[in-house]
Amino acid sequence: MNNEFTLRPLCTKDIFTLVKIISKFGVKEIKNSLKANSFKNMAGKERYRSAGIAVAFEIFEIAAQKLPECEKEICAFLGSLSGKTAEEIEKQSPVVTVRMIKAVAEKDEFADFFTEISKLFGAEKTE
Repeated sequence: MNNEFTLRPLCTKDIFTLVKIISKFGVKEIKNSLKANSFKNMAGKERYRSAGIAVAFEIFEIAAQKLPECEKEICAFLGSLSGKTAEEIEKQSPVVTVRMIKAVAEKDEFADFFTEISKLFGAEKTE
């Protein structure tokens, strides 16, 4: 159990924040990367979550290169999820921030969101 922070469940408003952050990473670059990788091997309803997580981590890999461009938005997003201010996120230990990002990526609704995104890019085929 985590004593450093608590995250609220993701909601529809968060989708818009995520899309705004992702757009700064380069949608075309993400789309090309998703098409180049073999998420189709994960096809099947029982593997949607795995594909969603794989897509999320693919985006995080691309994002790592462009994090400085998204610092304010990421801090604000993490703050909104944790009940902290963006300034509190900026001043907290980097280890806590990385744990928060990991906790967000592991949320079921986060994986579900990226599963749906992967379907949009043709990474998943419905049965």
